[in-house]
Amino acid sequence: MAIVNYSGIISDMWGSIKGTTFSSAQGLPIAKGKAIPRDRIIPKRVYRRNRFSRAVWFWKTQLTAANKTNWIDAAALFSQTRHGLSYEISGLNLYVAHRTLMEDIGQAPIAEPTTFDGRTALVPVVWAWNGGVGKIRGTYVAPGLGFTTIFYNTDGSRPGSTIRKVPFENTQIVLGNLGQVDLVANYLPTPGTLFIHWLTVQLTGAFSSTSDTYVEYP
Repeated sequence: MAIVNYSGIISDMWGSIKGTTFSSAQGLPIAKGKAIPRDRIIPKRVYRRNRFSRAVWFWKTQLTAANKTNWIDAAALFSQTRHGLSYEISGLNLYVAHRTLMEDIGQAPIAEPTTFDGRTALVPVVWAWNGGVGKIRGTYVAPGLGFTTIFYNTDGSRPGSTIRKVPFENTQIVLGNLGQVDLVANYLPTPGTLFIHWLTVQLTGAFSSTSDTYVEYP
């Protein structure tokens, strides 16, 4: 950041030019350099981008007009919420997201949805330390056959941490007729904290909102 002393030619400036943003603070003109976003080549990131690209290609070249109409109709009932505001998603958005999740859980993607009930219900999970196996266990009401719940969790973080600064390194996939998961993780340091992220996929064309929490372990 730099304080700018304007000449007689330029008396004021705001907005951005390339990597520099001009503004003012407490009456002083300020020039700030924009942070360069990190976009490292990480195998997981490349793999996921390729899957998104492949899903878009399938939408454009392989799905029939009737397939697309059904995804559009399903998406009209499939509201998203961000920052407390609801908005609708497109049929393409729903197809790409569902196809990617189906691949995540090892299921063959579907050409069109047969579910038109909107978003799948959230799965509330009760988390507790399971000393018998030395893992955090989640217990919930099984959503039933035709559903799969995916759990993503970190390895252990420092005790008392409430902000996640590490990636979700671990994934557990639980079939819908089951209602329990023991989270696989490196439980170090001990005591410590695991951050957990999960959602449920309805195999016929829908999925739930995501849930996030953190759980401390001994």
